[in-house]
Amino acid sequence: NLLIPTLNDSPRDIAALARFVCRELGEETPLHFSRFFPSHKLAHLPETPEDTVTQAANIAAAEGLKHIYRGNSRSENDTCCTSCGKPLIMRSRYAILQNALKNGCCPFCGTPLYGRF
Repeated sequence: NLLIPTLNDSPRDIAALARFVCRELGEETPLHFSRFFPSHKLAHLPETPEDTVTQAANIAAAEGLKHIYRGNSRSENDTCCTSCGKPLIMRSRYAILQNALKNGCCPFCGTPLYGRF
């Protein structure tokens, strides 16, 4: 979800999206928020601040989603265990640096990570 200032970046819009995803698709559904950078027909708008992406991630977590990622951002995008919180898949931008999963489960507490690995 590309967060475009003044068009879809209000806390109300973000919360509504997160509620919909959680209710209709499930709390394990990944939700991505990406920063917008002005170009072409939207060159008159400002770029999305890092704080807006962080706020969106916090709102989505408060709505019950477990896997929230930030795109076009300097923030970490590791996948963490939903039970013990330890990092399972460590990333740098689009590259996977380490995958600690063991048969699709957290090697620290044994909790399965939803998905196919």
